[in-house]
Amino acid sequence: MIEQATAILTALARSDTTALDRLCHDDVFIWGTDAGEVWQGKPSLIATIQGAYDLDVRWIGDPIAGLHWVAGVVEFRSQGAQPVRARVSMVFIDELLAHAHYSVAR
Repeated sequence: MIEQATAILTALARSDTTALDRLCHDDVFIWGTDAGEVWQGKPSLIATIQGAYDLDVRWIGDPIAGLHWVAGVVEFRSQGAQPVRARVSMVFIDELLAHAHYSVAR
């Protein structure tokens, strides 16, 4: 599951819609860190993400995983900007992302 979660993080950070189409469940639901970052269904996610982000992302420490989930802290970086750390949790159905939630601790 951690490899799958890492692939999804990378696809989201780089707006890789081809990978997202392959890695996400049709009715995926994602909450991002900003108020407007809510995506319900793969078509909505892909349409909104396309070309939106060009970030680097990495896990901070080792994520934890259970039977159908992964959680951990990630760091997003864009060139010339301060990195942003976020907590992320992901739930999978049949190895496809069904739900993810990102939050920035303050």
